[in-house]
Amino acid sequence: LGRRVQVHRDQKIKKIEQWLSSFSLKLKMTLLFSLLLLAFGIITLNVLLSYQKSILTKAIKEKGELLSSNMARNAAHALLTRNKLELSVLVDAVKKTSGVEYCAIADHRGIIQMHSDIRRIGKKIEVSPSLRDNRDTIYFSAPIIHRKKRVGTAYVVLSTRKMKAQLSSFKKNLIFFIVVFVIAGCGILAWLISLFLKPLEELSSAANKVGGGNLNVQANVKSKDEVGQLAITFNQMVINLNSAYTEIEEGYLQAVQSLAMAVEAKDRYTKGHCDRVVFYSTVIAQHMNIAEKEIVELQLASQLHDIGKIGVPEAILNKPEKLSPEEMKSIQKHPVIGYQILSPAKFLRGVAKLVLEHHERFDGKGYPNGKKGEEISLAGRILCIADTFDALTSNRPYRKGMPLDKSISIILKNKGSQFDPRLVDLFWNLVIEGELEYSDGKRDQCLLKDHLPYLRIKEGENGGQGISTSTLHIEVRNSE
Repeated sequence: LGRRVQVHRDQKIKKIEQWLSSFSLKLKMTLLFSLLLLAFGIITLNVLLSYQKSILTKAIKEKGELLSSNMARNAAHALLTRNKLELSVLVDAVKKTSGVEYCAIADHRGIIQMHSDIRRIGKKIEVSPSLRDNRDTIYFSAPIIHRKKRVGTAYVVLSTRKMKAQLSSFKKNLIFFIVVFVIAGCGILAWLISLFLKPLEELSSAANKVGGGNLNVQANVKSKDEVGQLAITFNQMVINLNSAYTEIEEGYLQAVQSLAMAVEAKDRYTKGHCDRVVFYSTVIAQHMNIAEKEIVELQLASQLHDIGKIGVPEAILNKPEKLSPEEMKSIQKHPVIGYQILSPAKFLRGVAKLVLEHHERFDGKGYPNGKKGEEISLAGRILCIADTFDALTSNRPYRKGMPLDKSISIILKNKGSQFDPRLVDLFWNLVIEGELEYSDGKRDQCLLKDHLPYLRIKEGENGGQGISTSTLHIEVRNSE
């Protein structure tokens, strides 16, 4: 039985701990100090009420003792001479005093000789404990002394109703003041706690962002206490982590680009193909007013779009004859293989998606997923037309490169079927204006950056993942 009670108690304690753990530190501290402030207010209320009651009670006692002693001192001669008139005047004078309930003078036998209530004259005085303890009255008596001999007693009973009214009014005012004090105190405490915990909140927010994958944050804590030292250590840790992550990204990207170079080495007819596709797709994208970060993804996807051919046998890639259905299925796998190579790296997932889409058709008859229309991303549709245009004008194992006019006519012929009609119209205007004439100089000008790049997925202002273009570069191999 004792063990069951202990288990039950432990379960209750655990539930309370779980309930408290769901609160933030700010709320916990605010509740704790608010409860302490409330307890202080209640204690203060009781202390002040007790003090005020003692003051009022003392004032009544002093008044009652003074009235009874004065009446006893002045009543001795009248009581001995049985002067009823003098006793009546004396009792009436005391009765008219504020707060007096009644008063009386009794002889040494306890017989009332004069009373504020004349109906009680001649009766024996009765002052029972119940009267003495009555909450509405306080009983006072003083001996009447003549020549050092007690000849009677003076009685005064004061009402406590006025005192209670004053005490009740004081209590109401005090409660109002305490409530205002506690509410104001809680507000000030909440502000002070918020101010005190602000560095911790800043540090916690930065830690959450880092946990979400954003390594471009720093905890902005300016205090020089232990929290400030912790923030300095945290910031240095993020810098080191960012540096290590950057090295991993660069290493992965360089490995991927090495694979792309290996693909070109396998397929001798596609040398320089990726560079030209980067140029064409960038020019088209810039005229479509695509965001810079999306252009960066498109440039890298253009560079790596055929990386999946690393998984296609070299004999198929360089075969001069028409491919068999099985060989065609094999070569059509290269977008999926490219996606599988790139997608494990979080910072290359946007690029991997474009690689997967670059053989989709606007009419839905492409591969590998048969997407159509705007199901294909705009950058994917641009890559499709840029890749096709360069493939038509380049030498292949099974044919020589087509003349420019024939290549353009094929693009125009497939408007709305293989290609996005808007992009075909733009493509035609760019051809007419001569902006798609490829050269190394033009290629370098269209690139957003000139040096070895890395892409960075970050949790940014747009609430999701984005490319950190401030540190983004694209490596483009110089065509020979």
